[in-house]
Amino acid sequence: MITVLGFATPKIGRFALCAALLAVLFSLSGCNAKKAKSTSKENVKEQKVDGKPEKPKLIESASTGRGKGERFDPTKGSVLWNVRWERANLSFGQKGAFFGQMATVSGEVFQNGKKIGTYKAETGIADEKSNKLTLKGKVQFHSIAYKSDLFAEEVQYRPDQEVLEAKGNVTVEGTRGYLGPLDALISTSDLRVLGTPDSMERFLANGAKSKREGTAKRPTVQTDKQSHP
Repeated sequence: MITVLGFATPKIGRFALCAALLAVLFSLSGCNAKKAKSTSKENVKEQKVDGKPEKPKLIESASTGRGKGERFDPTKGSVLWNVRWERANLSFGQKGAFFGQMATVSGEVFQNGKKIGTYKAETGIADEKSNKLTLKGKVQFHSIAYKSDLFAEEVQYRPDQEVLEAKGNVTVEGTRGYLGPLDALISTSDLRVLGTPDSMERFLANGAKSKREGTAKRPTVQTDKQSHP
């Protein structure tokens, strides 16, 4: 099993990450130790593009078997989400950040360092330039606080906004009732507030002001029985 870390990895974590990944690449490629060492040096060597130095990359990519990883907030250092996979094609950038596609995934999501939900899906995609995690294929997301489950064909977790965006035959069920099926839905990451994309985008756009003044109006979603505020 291989374990990788996300943004804001401590120095010792980055060292362990590089060592583990080099070992994986060694086993996959069948290279000898001398060749692996040489490749590592080539990867970290500074290159120049149009006369300007380009930041080096420690490891470019790797295909792995079963493994797990975490993504951290680059400023706070707290965990945003973790993921376990059966197979993966991953790339690795600066500070231990990993991104790419994973198969047969499960894991947990966090908010302010606290675990708020769990998930599983056929495929997971870690975004390269943001902290987004996209889940596809028979997605199930469980809210711990509200004891509710969201089902969809695709769900994107956006930790920077603390929301879930679900698409494709979306349903929600739990102690508060049943909702769906819907083509699309956006909710807070704990499934506390649910709404259609247009109503939730307005709600999110007003987020900062709402937190300061406590004046936010919760969006509504029309179900086959009644409208839930």
